[in-house]
Amino acid sequence: MNNKRSLIPAVRPVLKKALLPLLTWPAHQALRCAGYYRPNTEIARGSRILVALYGGIGNVVLATPMLQAIHRGFPESVLHVWCQVRPSAEICRTIPYVERVLIDGGASVSSDYDIFVVNCVAPPLRASLFGLNSGASLMVGEDSTKSHLGFLFNCCGVADVSAHEVDRNLGILRRIGLRPLQARPFINIGEEHRIASREFLRDGGLSGRPVVGLHPGSGPAQSFKRWRRSKFAELARRLCEDHGVTVLLFGGEDEIELAEAIADESGCGHVVAGRLSILETAALIEQCKLFISNDSGLMHIAAAVGTPTIGIFGPTRPEKNRPYGTDHLVVTAGMRCQPCYSTESTIKCSDPLPCMEAIRVEHVLSAAAGALTKPDSSTISAACALHVA
Repeated sequence: MNNKRSLIPAVRPVLKKALLPLLTWPAHQALRCAGYYRPNTEIARGSRILVALYGGIGNVVLATPMLQAIHRGFPESVLHVWCQVRPSAEICRTIPYVERVLIDGGASVSSDYDIFVVNCVAPPLRASLFGLNSGASLMVGEDSTKSHLGFLFNCCGVADVSAHEVDRNLGILRRIGLRPLQARPFINIGEEHRIASREFLRDGGLSGRPVVGLHPGSGPAQSFKRWRRSKFAELARRLCEDHGVTVLLFGGEDEIELAEAIADESGCGHVVAGRLSILETAALIEQCKLFISNDSGLMHIAAAVGTPTIGIFGPTRPEKNRPYGTDHLVVTAGMRCQPCYSTESTIKCSDPLPCMEAIRVEHVLSAAAGALTKPDSSTISAACALHVA
């Protein structure tokens, strides 16, 4: 019996890849012949628009230019946003032209919308079924699957998987007649959040020296993105000794133990993880001279608030997920097998991943030196990748 159960996880993806195309591809062809798809559509004034933002905090931050473009293109429309996690909703609630923010598992979504739009990381089949439930006559999305899992989107583009997530999101809007200008992700930080972050530094006796933020986590479901804990501890110690900075260890409530272990091991890091709200965290990151992180939501927050950022990348794709903007740097091993992670496949290497192990503390310190030796927190690179292998 146990052997049969152990086969289920292995067989499930095979069945999904084999059986779903037998259903979705014929359905796509039938809808195409029936004229269901609307390749280019003009939007009526005053339309009710629901934007479903799938993914975590980072995905929502990278979708803020999308929300801005929708508002600029259709200023008379009613704009509502749906998010999967509460911190993402807190970020969206600060955007003045977003009239309502819904959370997965919270209040039910009404079925009186005219237009339904999703970001590029949305699972196409599940998201398009959600769109049907919204009552929208126009459902706009992206589908990179060969089996047409997003066949229910009636205004759909094919993904350019090599493009950055910001650019892919803006590309979706071109299907509804928008020509969005290039825009940087943003977070609206209130003065009350900045006051709370300054008080945190003052109460901890941390004012007066340059501050460097580290995020050694990546969310509990994506621990494969993490650089080794001992390396973060060594990095924190060297930053304190070599550059005389204050090191703050960021993270969510599930990363408090990780941050505390690094603080103990390094002897100099100060734990922020789990102690501030997401907007207070953003305000504190804004005060950092430099932010060093795994590929994570806090990495994207750092770039969005204008803090020079170094992203440590292993199995994920820097072209799609790097910190967006010009003042940031990616450190990666540059192995031939990179990147190996995708939503449709599993990582084959066992932990610790060779691509993460190849990145040494000296590599990251070298990348950080450019920002820390400047009189201000200006450009440390041109958003390029530092290959270390």
